[in-house]
Amino acid sequence: EEQYCQKGFVGTYNGKDRDGSITKGGYSTHVVVDQDFVLNVPQKLSLDAAAPLLCAGITVYSPIRKFELDKPGMKVGVVGL
Repeated sequence: EEQYCQKGFVGTYNGKDRDGSITKGGYSTHVVVDQDFVLNVPQKLSLDAAAPLLCAGITVYSPIRKFELDKPGMKVGVVGL
């Protein structure tokens, strides 16, 4: 639930960042993030294969964790289009 942080929400596109600059989303030339939210994508994993894991994957994984559906022996089915 990091998106509900006490420091406030920063919009991805045309939002006002914490330093006062305007966010440019996918058009940015660089990005600065907290190390807690960075992960390493193995070189053997292509970026087009990693993208669904990072976007749709975390979208599904977060509620599974929140509602404690990740207990040993439990099975969860996820259907996507």
